Amino acid sequence: FGPEAVIYGIDIEPACAGRCDPPNQVRIGSQADPEFLRSVVDEMVAPDIILDDGSHVAKHQMASFRTLFPMLKDGGLYVIEDICTSYWRAWSGGLRRKGTAIELSKALIDGMHGWFWNGEVPDIAAIHSYNSIVFIEKAKAERPWWVINDPAARASAYIPRIANDPRMMLPIRQANGPSPNSSIAPAITSLASCGCSAFGSSPSGADR
Repeated sequence: FGPEAVIYGIDIEPACAGRCDPPNQVRIGSQADPEFLRSVVDEMVAPDIILDDGSHVAKHQMASFRTLFPMLKDGGLYVIEDICTSYWRAWSGGLRRKGTAIELSKALIDGMHGWFWNGEVPDIAAIHSYNSIVFIEKAKAERPWWVINDPAARASAYIPRIANDPRMMLPIRQANGPSPNSSIAPAITSLASCGCSAFGSSPSGADR
């Protein structure tokens, strides 16, 4: 984390209190105790990074996330390690079992896309999932320009904007009509009628 980082550790083992070097600190308590967790964060400014490498028990991970994620700094990172335990019954896990870190990750992905199904989104910019570890970026969600609720308005807005964007690499054709941009090969039909959008990459490789 760099030489300027100040780390606050949490453990249930009292002996850990003496096993750190200043300016780092250790507080003794449970990661499943919201009041205790809030008291630790109150001692510092909003954390830049929160790393959950605790008990790995599902209900403990959920208690920590519900309490600490709202206290994380905007632009901060929330990390949960060893999420493989989400599949193990000894850690209150199981395949597709509700209340595990794996299922939390899936639910947060749905939440990020709330613009498209319920209009409500969490303050999450991105989720990066790797084998047994997940990184959750906190940031104020911005309404995507392609979120339009009315189907007719969506069709009229999507087609011109996408078709006239020279950075778009996917071919687009308006329903029952000629390609609105001659530089884009006509290949996708009925885009307006189905209310779908198309996405590609710019020549530089940046996602659109």
